[in-house]
Amino acid sequence: MEQESEKEQNFLYENSNFILAFILIFALVLRLKYLTINSALWFDEAEYLAMAKNWAFGIPFNIPEVRPVLLPFFAFIFYKIGVSPEMPLRIIELIFSIGGVYFAYLLGKEMYEKRVGLLFAFFMSIFYLNLLFTTRILTDMPTTALWTLAAYLFWKWSKNKSSIYLNLTGLIIGLGILMRFPFGLILIAFLIYLLTVYGLKFLKIKEIWTFLLVILLTLVPYFLWFYLAFNKLAILSTGGYYKYTFLLWEYIKVYYTYFYSPAYVLFLLFLAGLGIFLFKLVVGFDLIRKNTSLQKNLFLLLLLVVPFLYFGMVNELDPRYLFYTFPSAFLIISVLVLFLYDYIKKHNKNIAVVAILLLLLFSAIYQIRFAEQGISTKKDTYIQYKIAGLWIKENSIENDKIMSDGAPMLTYYSEREVIGWGEEDNFEETLSEKNPKYIILSVLEKSPVWAYDLPVNDSIRFKSAVGFDTNGEEVEGKDQIPVIIIYEVKY
Repeated sequence: MEQESEKEQNFLYENSNFILAFILIFALVLRLKYLTINSALWFDEAEYLAMAKNWAFGIPFNIPEVRPVLLPFFAFIFYKIGVSPEMPLRIIELIFSIGGVYFAYLLGKEMYEKRVGLLFAFFMSIFYLNLLFTTRILTDMPTTALWTLAAYLFWKWSKNKSSIYLNLTGLIIGLGILMRFPFGLILIAFLIYLLTVYGLKFLKIKEIWTFLLVILLTLVPYFLWFYLAFNKLAILSTGGYYKYTFLLWEYIKVYYTYFYSPAYVLFLLFLAGLGIFLFKLVVGFDLIRKNTSLQKNLFLLLLLVVPFLYFGMVNELDPRYLFYTFPSAFLIISVLVLFLYDYIKKHNKNIAVVAILLLLLFSAIYQIRFAEQGISTKKDTYIQYKIAGLWIKENSIENDKIMSDGAPMLTYYSEREVIGWGEEDNFEETLSEKNPKYIILSVLEKSPVWAYDLPVNDSIRFKSAVGFDTNGEEVEGKDQIPVIIIYEVKY
């Protein structure tokens, strides 16, 4: 029996590159299917690209201080070389998504063994949120991949103390922060880990200070630009834009829904693994500075708990806020799956093989099916704003203005200045001062309640120009209900 087990492990180790290549190709095929499925940009996507258009062409758009600049900067570069950035950025999202699968393998292999790395990579390849957000020009997938890479490099350094790994970690963290500010939470996880394992002695490690210097140097150009642009301190000043509400318990209650699988077996495995990790940590905490296994447990739990606690205080439930928790969650699942497989195999190898294959197969079916539903349902989101914006671009001149909500989408597609409604008491003053050619009302991006009464109370001054229904088709009869209406303002 031991010889068979050793032979099987040798086979897996000898063919691990082939298996990994299969997983990566499988992940690529899944993602290529949805690469161009979306017909319009979401709010955040449009805001990033509107920022880039402002930098490249001077299109009127107020740069939001709260947005990191790395993603729109890439879009700006494409604009400057005469290339529309949508497709290149989608390809970059795809590359990061596949990279995240590969980095999962590296982290699992480095912390445990190749079999864990392969399982971890497979779970990340089929995870429905990864599939869904790979189709969007957002920072979630790129920074999740960088989060996993930073964890791998930091753990690599912790084993051999080679400064190159720590410096690379610093570079990755700096770039991650420039793409999404909460990426800096990984520094808190690393700090707690160092304090627990090394105590204050870690301050004497020279590489740590070089590591922090690399992060600082990566961020300095952004700090300077931000101060010159807004006369404020970057990152620190953006905290005031967020509203914080204690939603930790709400996130805990919905967390199981992300592990879509038969009878939520993946979530049950996660809970079991989490319980085992915590139990071992509590029982053996006094040995943590000498015990590598306990250090692994601590490291993964910190990478899970720190972002979970932070985003548990934001003002809305959104699965994107929990993206940084999923690498640890699926790695914990992978460790427990392999443990159970090895345990069952000692008693019956065939049952063990069938069990793990069924788990992987049905988990993939469930996750991919759920991803298909989500992607298909959301592919036409905001198509009405795209069509409205393009209509305005064709029916206006460069200096014309629009009064509406949904400024990022309208700015990006119409390339016209979009102004807000202001207060009701000052509306007439705003109207006479800004002279918008059109006002837009929609049920998608809510305008002030009083704004919807304007065309009703003054149909002569606010004349309906065109409306679009849920499919983005122009409304032509009374039987059709528009979701967005463009009114021309008659002065």
